[in-house]
Formats: sequence, C-alpha cells, structure tokens
Amino acid sequence: MKLFSVFSVVQKELLNLGEIYHPRSHSFSKENVEAATAEYNEDYIGENSKLALYRSFHSSAKMLSSTKMVSLNKKGQHKFIEEIRRKDNRLLLAVTGGVASGKSTVAQMLERLGAPLIDFDALSRVVVEPGKPAWRGIVAYFGEQILFDDKTLNRKKLAQIVFRDPEKRKKLESLVHPKILEEFIRLVKEYTTKDPSVIIQAIVPLLFEVKLQSLFHKVLLVYVSEQVQIERLIKRDGISREMAINILKSQLPIEEKKTLADFIVDNSGSLEETRRQVEEIWEKLKKVQKERRGL
Repeated sequence: MKLFSVFSVVQKELLNLGEIYHPRSHSFSKENVEAATAEYNEDYIGENSKLALYRSFHSSAKMLSSTKMVSLNKKGQHKFIEEIRRKDNRLLLAVTGGVASGKSTVAQMLERLGAPLIDFDALSRVVVEPGKPAWRGIVAYFGEQILFDDKTLNRKKLAQIVFRDPEKRKKLESLVHPKILEEFIRLVKEYTTKDPSVIIQAIVPLLFEVKLQSLFHKVLLVYVSEQVQIERLIKRDGISREMAINILKSQLPIEEKKTLADFIVDNSGSLEETRRQVEEIWEKLKKVQKERRGL
C-alpha cells in the first residue's frame, strides 16, 4: 500500500517553485513547468506573485512524503492509520476538490456547524517558526543566509536554492514533513480529547493524486466544472486562460474526482445553495458517526 508520494507537502509560501505536479506519474512535467512559468521571469517568483502563491499552495497538499512513515512496512502503516482513525466516536473528513472550486468556503461552513478544521498550509507555517526544530534544522543546513533580520525564513531565497538542487529540496522536505505529520497527529489527539465524538475536517487539495484517502473515514469533494475553474482562476489570480488551463492539467480531472468521493458539494451556484448542501451532508456525517459506534 503506497501511502505517500515522492513529492509532498511544501510549506505554503516556503517553496515558491515553478514546478507543476503530474498526477498520474507522481512527478513534475518539464513541459508543464515551462508552460506554467512562461509568463513569469525568475524575479517575479516570490511572495508578491499570485501564481507563486498558487504553486506553493498546490505543492502544500502533496503531504507527508519523506516522513518516518515511508519506512514503515505494510503492517506498520496499517497500525498508523488505525491510530489516526481509531475505532471510537471520532470521524475524520477530508475536504478536497479542484483549484478554485471553493474548498475554503465549504470548510468554513462545516466549521460553523461544529467541525474543527486542520489546515495543512497553516501547519506547515507553524512548524518552521523561528526556534522550532524544523527551523533549526533548516538554518543549520542552509545557513543564516536564508533568514530575514527577524529570523523568519526568507522563502524566496530558500525557494531559489532548492529549485536548482534536487538534493537540497529533498533535504528540506526531510526536515519539514515529519514535523507536519507530528502536528497533524497532535491536533487530532487534542480535538478528540476535548470531544471524543468530534467530526474533524482537513483540507487536502491533492488528496486523490497522492492517495491519502486511507487516513480519513470519509471524503467530501467540492465540485465546479472545469470551465468554471478556469474562469475563476483568471478572475482571481489575474492570469491568462492558457496559464489557467495548464494549472488544471496538473491535477486529476475534476470529473474523475467525483467518482472517488463519498460526498459532493456542487459549488457552482449561490452561497445559499452551497450552504444547503453542506448542511445536508453534515446530517449525513452525524448519521455515519452513529452507525460507526453501533447506535
């Protein structure tokens, strides 16, 4: 059972790389990279680049590669999954979807209904805060040249370093990813300690591409058509239609994702229509939870 892809979570805004993930081969396509970066020179790939922010967000969902879990055998991996999912009253829900489908909107609605949110982008920022183990490892390996005066990471400079050197990128992943995994486990334990019957949601944009469904009891897909995705990307990020199309090519087709989800929210209409669907799914999730504990 392959749980983790070769490429996985890179902290949002940490690695503003010009890399585009190829979902079927679990690799980065040189052609997609060139097409996606054609409009942007190297100097523009930085904190102020909307495209760079998208790339890093896109990368951040490819989570948990190069962690200690990779070295576990099948029995160990199964034990880990059972530890996360547990046969108790908890229910772990993955919220996924295509780019610009409205995952955050749906997650906010679920949060208001009572589902605490684990945001892997937020986790990846937390673990590299100054003084934390991942931060110390990064500074020890790359040197203080990748720090600002306030000791926070200079993400643009670090990105430029690892973009040119695959070995350094792997080293960075090995420093960051295990800490993201630990933080995820810590939050799951924290939420379940407070409420053993909690429904926990986690936004995982590339859930299907990197085959992380097994970590969750159920999967919710936020759906809009590819045409709507393209139009939203153009409007939201100020990019060309060609760029938007290339971004979509870096993910599994949204229509294919529909066949893999337990629940689907069609986010093509009004907020009220989306909210109605979310509320219906929330009731179904509570029913699933009762069934799991035999009530």
